[in-house]
Amino acid sequence: MTILLLMCITAFRCSLTDLSGATDMPNESGTITATALDPTGKPVAGAAVTLVPAEYVVPVPPIRANHVRRFAETKTDSTGAFTIDSLDTGSYSIEINDHKTLARRIQSSISAGFWIKKLGNFLMDPYAAVSGKIDTAGTGGKKCFVQIFGIKRLIEIGTDGAFLIDSLPADTFKLQIVSYYMTNPVLVVHRIITKPGDTTIVPLALWKYSQKLYLNTTSSGADVSGMVTNFPVLVRLGASNFDFNKAKSKGEDIRFTKADGTLLFHEIELWDPSQNQAVIWVRVDSVLGNNSTQYITLHWGNENAFAESNAAAVFDTGAGFQGVWHLNQAGNATVLDATGNHYNGTPSTQPPAAAPGMIGTCREFTGNPEVYITMQNTANSRLNFPKDGMYTISAWACLDTLDSWFKTVVGKGNYQYHLKLYRTDKWEFCEYKDKAGQEQSLSPDLAVPKIWNYVTGVRNGTKQYLYINGTCVDSTFDMYNDTASRYEGYNVIIGKLEGLADSLNQYVFKGKIDEVRMSSNALSADWIKLCFMNQGAEDKLIVWKRDGIEKGGLKRE
Repeated sequence: MTILLLMCITAFRCSLTDLSGATDMPNESGTITATALDPTGKPVAGAAVTLVPAEYVVPVPPIRANHVRRFAETKTDSTGAFTIDSLDTGSYSIEINDHKTLARRIQSSISAGFWIKKLGNFLMDPYAAVSGKIDTAGTGGKKCFVQIFGIKRLIEIGTDGAFLIDSLPADTFKLQIVSYYMTNPVLVVHRIITKPGDTTIVPLALWKYSQKLYLNTTSSGADVSGMVTNFPVLVRLGASNFDFNKAKSKGEDIRFTKADGTLLFHEIELWDPSQNQAVIWVRVDSVLGNNSTQYITLHWGNENAFAESNAAAVFDTGAGFQGVWHLNQAGNATVLDATGNHYNGTPSTQPPAAAPGMIGTCREFTGNPEVYITMQNTANSRLNFPKDGMYTISAWACLDTLDSWFKTVVGKGNYQYHLKLYRTDKWEFCEYKDKAGQEQSLSPDLAVPKIWNYVTGVRNGTKQYLYINGTCVDSTFDMYNDTASRYEGYNVIIGKLEGLADSLNQYVFKGKIDEVRMSSNALSADWIKLCFMNQGAEDKLIVWKRDGIEKGGLKRE
């Protein structure tokens, strides 16, 4: 272990183990003495002791230190004691390392007039380590190194960008990454804390800034008890929690990692620095239930970073996502499917207008049969869910008015499946049975206009469920009789329903629709509730912690 002893300067002395013998006295030159003990209190004999200036870093040619000062080396005697003398005025860092398992660092200073500083006894700790990885794409192929201030460590970073610094003392350090032959050789500086017997991970080491985002699923947060896997966490950035001036103009340097440093896939749906607004989806492999300590880390501040927004990786078809439309385009622009299926939508000749949505931008429908969006090539596709199959359909919907008539959010024709408002002004989810009719689940309460609702229909074999705002409101279905044959040949359409007997009244929607999704999984109650709690007007999942102060997720303006 390595021991690094740091003593604070004259006006203040650190409270360290057994400093009862620490004294200062005048002397003709600066002298420091101390004794190293193992965790049981026994002397550590023969340990290497190295003293350097507090801000010293091992120089990297052709980079030269802005000042050159001598450093001293000695060893502890049989009692664990050491003395270093003939020191100039200044602040110093002293590392004690037995080159086996123990280390410690102490800091001390020599004042004008010179002093003998008797620092007393110090317990050495088990070795600590630091590991990390940089994105070598931003270094121009130049060699890169890691330096630690106040300690003799210089580690060359591998061609894969990875580095490991072991046999370190447990302490707080300033670490920097430097590179050969660059205009600005110091690429980034980090403050790190190492712990005895542990490895501190520095993910994305070239990124200047980071922020932990805690996922609170306890009763004070999202209130979800079970684990949810492969979940796209919504992260909203705004003026209250993010400085857009410190990131690249289009968010190209945005990254997210797990606690162990593993990169997480993300998609930037919206990035608007002029309005201090961003909407980002982050795929988290497991969100723990009833937990407030799990976190992901947001990183930014790397001018050499390339964009890595990847919608298809966040909404992975292998995880069941078969169609995801954020509806964040405007006018007659193609409505992109975020999944790798690319079931992109084509607005009608009278396209629904872009409008402020629940999540970024949405589309606003007028109730005109000519205003809708068709998802091309979906008639015979992965969205052709079989009867009594397993699938989930969801959307955010905000009704303009109630008029006791049908209003379709999204559907694949009247004779397969759809999500809509029923003529009784209640939300409805239907699957059609061949020559039998609609298996219909209805909300018990009337819908409320001018209010966003998260509406979700789940089919799980012969079972059917309807959720409103994360709560299951109907776990049964009634049969709405019809003798027509089941027909699966229509495309998915947002805003109206095809296949109706009355072609002049196509159950068109009037109001706003946002974030329409279709999954080939029967999603759980925990999953659906977590979506609502995370995506709602006030995010109840994410907690930002800064300087010991907790802030809830950003409210939607």
